[in-house]
Amino acid sequence: MPGSILLVDDEVAITQSLKRMLKNDGHSVFTANSTNNAMQILANQDMDMVISDQRMPQEQGCIFLTEVKHRFPETIRMLMSGYCDFAALSTAVNDASIDHFIQKPWENNQVKGVVNSALEQRSRKIPIKPFFTNRQHELAQELPAALDDKHIQLYFQPICHADNKQLFGAEILSRWHHTEQGIITAETFIPIIGHKGLLGSLFKQQLQELFLELGDLLKIMHLSINLPPSVLHNDANWEELLMLLRETQSNLDHLIFEITETELIFDLDTTLHRLSELRELGVKIALDDFCTGFSSLNYLRQLPVNIIKLDKAFTSSMNQNFRSSSILWSLIELAAELGIDVIAEGVESEEQAYQLEFMGCKLQQGYWHGKPMPKQTFCDRHGA
Repeated sequence: MPGSILLVDDEVAITQSLKRMLKNDGHSVFTANSTNNAMQILANQDMDMVISDQRMPQEQGCIFLTEVKHRFPETIRMLMSGYCDFAALSTAVNDASIDHFIQKPWENNQVKGVVNSALEQRSRKIPIKPFFTNRQHELAQELPAALDDKHIQLYFQPICHADNKQLFGAEILSRWHHTEQGIITAETFIPIIGHKGLLGSLFKQQLQELFLELGDLLKIMHLSINLPPSVLHNDANWEELLMLLRETQSNLDHLIFEITETELIFDLDTTLHRLSELRELGVKIALDDFCTGFSSLNYLRQLPVNIIKLDKAFTSSMNQNFRSSSILWSLIELAAELGIDVIAEGVESEEQAYQLEFMGCKLQQGYWHGKPMPKQTFCDRHGA
C-alpha cells in the first residue's frame, strides 16, 4: 500500500538512493538533511512513516524519533544505521520510540518488505511489531536460558595510559558463548535483550560476578560497565542497585558506570540526583560517546561527570578531517580545565595514539592497546 515517507539523513547520496527505490513502489517520498528540517516538514505535511539515520549532526536519530513519537504518535518510525549505540537503541525499542531498525548497508528487497509490511499493518490497524532478523528471533527464544546458565560472559577491553601504555583499567563487555553458534557479539544480542526488557537482569548478574569473583581487580585498576536505562530510570531497580553497592566489600572508587546522552533526556532531574548518589558511594561516572548528541556541553555543566569518552567517529576521522581534529583538541582542553578525565575510544593505530597523546588525551582504548578478551585471559595477563 503506497504511503507518504520522510527520509532524514545528512548524506544526500543515502536519501536519494532510498528515494528512488521507494518511489518505484509508488510511495510519495520527502527528504530532510537535518532533524530541524524534518520537524518543519512534519508540522506542515502528514506523513505515514519517518525513516531516520542514527548519526545526525544535531542529534541522534533515536532522540529525534522519540520526539516524533510524542508529537506525531500515528507516524511509523524507523531507525537506520551502519553502527549501533546499543543503549540508545534498547531505550528507544523499550520506549516504543522506534518500530523497526534497519542496518546499513541495506538490501533493497529487505527494506521494501519492511516498509510495505509496516504500511499495510498500519492501514489494517494491526500493531507493528519490532523487526528482528530470523536469527535474532531464534536467539530471543534461547535468551532467558542463556542468562540463567550464564552463557553471556564478561569480556575486558584494556584502557591504557597514553605515555607509557600502562594499564588504567578496562571496559567490561559481553559475549554470548552459544553452544552451537560459537561466540555471538553484542551487536547481535543486545538489541534482543533490550527488547525483552532483560538489560537490567544482565547488568545485575554481571555486577554480582564482578564483586564476588573479581573484587581483587577493583583493588588495582578501574573497571567500567554500561549502566542500562532500565536501571537508571526504574525506582525498584535503582534501589536494588544501591543496596548491592552498599553491601559490597569491593573498592567502589575504581568502579566506573558509563551512561550515554540518550539516557539523560527523559528525566534530567532524577538522573542528576541518582548520579550524585553514585558519586557519594565513590562510583565514578563516564559520559560515553561524547558529542554524538547536541547537548553534551550542557551536560558537563550540570552532571557530576568524572570522565568523558570521545566517540570513535572523531578518532577515526581526525587525520582526514581538520574539523574533527580541531573539535577533539578543544574538547580535551575543556575537559582538562574542568578536571574531567578523557578516554579516546577506537584507537587503532600508532599514529592515532601518538596524535591523541600530543593533544593531551592521556587515556586511550581501542585495538591498538588491546582487543576485548575473556575474563580469565585478562586476569592472567594482568596478575589478578
